Amino acid sequence: MPEIEQNVRKILTDEFKLPFVRRKLTIIKASTGACYTHEFDCVSEDQAIVAEVKGYGFTTEAAYTTTQQWRILGDCFRLEKVAAQKKLMILTDKEIHRRFEKDFGGLLEPEVEIRFMPEALDQPSRKATKA
Repeated sequence: MPEIEQNVRKILTDEFKLPFVRRKLTIIKASTGACYTHEFDCVSEDQAIVAEVKGYGFTTEAAYTTTQQWRILGDCFRLEKVAAQKKLMILTDKEIHRRFEKDFGGLLEPEVEIRFMPEALDQPSRKATKA
């Protein structure tokens, strides 16, 4: 998965013309002042764009309903709370993306964009590691 995250960072860097890194950010709940720190997969240099990446593929219905969808929802929850102008949930598997959009797309806050990015699986750095 670190290779997929690295590929996503490269794709986002090319798209937004900003460097992206893995970075810990603090989420603060304004009403209580409670703090939580989370390491996000992709954070732009200016911290205006934050993304999380899920690069696993659909295996079984049980794996999706008991684990995968909840991990994605957890990431979406953290994205909703982080201070950033653009928030992306990147999914690289077509079936995971289809199911998640169908099951939860309308329930998420609109500032979290669910994005299908299969090209992250085909980047040159990923192919080079298979040789």
